Amino acid sequence: MGKLYAELDYIHPFGDGNSRTLRAFTRQLAREAGYEIDWERFGSDEFGRDLLYIARDRSVNEIAYLHVERESTRRAIAMSLAQSRGNRDMADLLRDIVRPRRAPR
Repeated sequence: MGKLYAELDYIHPFGDGNSRTLRAFTRQLAREAGYEIDWERFGSDEFGRDLLYIARDRSVNEIAYLHVERESTRRAIAMSLAQSRGNRDMADLLRDIVRPRRAPR
């Protein structure tokens, strides 16, 4: 789910992103597949939001780096990736908040 989230964030047409829409979409997709995503875990304070946005930026930049041809842009992305080293990516972060839904009783 984290890989899909990052890929969708990378390809969407909005220059500034649309995190709420992407979270709603992935929540619904997970639900249809029998899982729950607890996005609220990252929205309760600044630290949680920072974790989420750093993970998102790291994951999107990893994708972008592979596709960018302009050398100055590649250097900027590489610098950003170096600065985010040690932080989690989206796939790793989502492992903590994606859970199977309970079977109906």
